[in-house]
Amino acid sequence: MLNGSPAAQLTDVDPRRLGKWDVQARIGSGGMGVVYKAVCGDDVAAVKVVRPGLLDDPQVAARFEREAQVLRSVQDTHISRFLDADIAGTPAWLATEYIPGPNLRDAVSIWGPLNAQRWWELARGLAQALAVLEIHGIAHRDIKPANVIMADRGPVLIDFGIAHPEDATSLTATGIVTGSPAWLSPEQANLDELSAASDVFSLGSLLVFAATARPPFGQGATVAVLMNIQRGEPDLGGIDPARKALLTRMLAKDPAKRPTAREVLDIARAVESGADNTVDLRVPPAHTTQPIRTAPVAPAQTAVGGWRKPAAIVAAGLLALVVGFLGFNALDGDSTSPTGPDATQSQSDQTPQPQEAPAFPGSDQLRSGDWLLSQYAISQDNGKLVINGTVQNSGSKAASTDLTVYYYVDGQAVAVATGSTGEVAPGASANVTLTSDDAWQPGNPVLVVEAS
Repeated sequence: MLNGSPAAQLTDVDPRRLGKWDVQARIGSGGMGVVYKAVCGDDVAAVKVVRPGLLDDPQVAARFEREAQVLRSVQDTHISRFLDADIAGTPAWLATEYIPGPNLRDAVSIWGPLNAQRWWELARGLAQALAVLEIHGIAHRDIKPANVIMADRGPVLIDFGIAHPEDATSLTATGIVTGSPAWLSPEQANLDELSAASDVFSLGSLLVFAATARPPFGQGATVAVLMNIQRGEPDLGGIDPARKALLTRMLAKDPAKRPTAREVLDIARAVESGADNTVDLRVPPAHTTQPIRTAPVAPAQTAVGGWRKPAAIVAAGLLALVVGFLGFNALDGDSTSPTGPDATQSQSDQTPQPQEAPAFPGSDQLRSGDWLLSQYAISQDNGKLVINGTVQNSGSKAASTDLTVYYYVDGQAVAVATGSTGEVAPGASANVTLTSDDAWQPGNPVLVVEAS
C-alpha cells in the first residue's frame, strides 16, 4: 500500500465510489490490486481494491481477509489505522488511513542514510509496532523499507497482507517463500516455523538499510541473497558501536539469541533519553520464541515527535497524545476513541485509593485481569491529572469495574487517577474518564492499571 506516493488521475475503468468513500485519485498498484485515495467527510483513506478474479484463489482471499482481521484487532500510533472494509463486495476493498509522506525506501534514496537521532526514532517507532503485534501473537512477515511510511507523527508500518497469528496454519506449507528476499529472516528462508523473533531480524535488516542505504546481506539474485541470510555475516560497516551492537543481536541466526521487540524498544527509548551509557547491549540469556498470546506486559507507549526531514525545524515541548490500542478480540474489538465530555464520567471518590504505588515497571502495564485500558489520552484540568480512555472487557460475562491508574513520570510515581465504568458486555468497550487530586507533571509517562 503506497500511502505516501504521488496521486494519479482516475481513468475510465477506476471506481468513483467504494462504500461510503468517494474515490479521488489512484496512488499505487501492486500484485493484489490498486490503491486509491478516497474521502468520506473529514476522513481520508487509502483504499486497496483487489483485482477482479484474484479472490477466486483461496490463498489470495485468505490473505486479504487476514489483512482486514489484523488491522481490526491491533491499533497503535506506528501501525496504519483500519477504517472500513467490504471483503465480500464486488470489488472487494479495504480502507486504512491515508498517511502522507514517503516510504523509507524512497526517503533514503532521496536524502540518504538517516542520522543517528532519526535512526533511533525509527527504531523506537517500529519496535513499538512490533511489540504491539507480539502481544497479539501476530507476525507481520514482510518488514521492509517500502512498508514503512515516514509520517509526521513518526514511522508507520503498513501492508499486513502476509501477517497472521503465529499459531495459525501457515500459507507457506506448499513451499512458497513469502516476503521480500532481502529482508527475510533465516527462518523464512528455510521455511521453518516462525515466531515474533523473525520480525525482529527483518527489522534489524531494515535498520541497517536506514543507516547505510544498503541491505545487510546484499542484493541481486534471490538464491544468493537467501543463502547469505542463512549463512553469511551482515555488512555493518560504517555503523557506530552502539547501533552496531544492537543490530548484531537483532541479526543473530538463532532466534533465541535475538532481543524481543520490547527489548529493542527499551534500548531505543533509553538512548533517546540520553541514558545510553546505562543501556546493556550484551547478549542476554536466551528467551522463548513460542507464541506469546499470554504475554502480560504491554509495550511502552511513548511520546511521538514529528518525523524530521533534513531541513525541518525541531519542535520542542509537545505534550503527546499517547494512544496504544491493544485489544485482544480480532474481529469484535471496539476501537472507538474517547469522546471527551460525553465519555462515561468516573467518580474518583467511589474507588479506594491504594496507599502505595507498585514499583516502577519500566513500561505501561495496561491490563488487569479481564480489563484492558486499550486506548488513552493524558490531559490536565486546572493542573490536575486527567486520563480519558477506552476500557475493554475481555471476560466472558458482562461486568463493571473500578479502575486505579498509577502515573509515573521519568521513573517516579507522581499521581494516582481513579474512575469507574458501568456494565460492559463481554468483548465490548466503554469510554472512561479517570481523575486525580494529584498534579499533572510533564515528562516521559508510564501507566499501570489496576481493576477491581
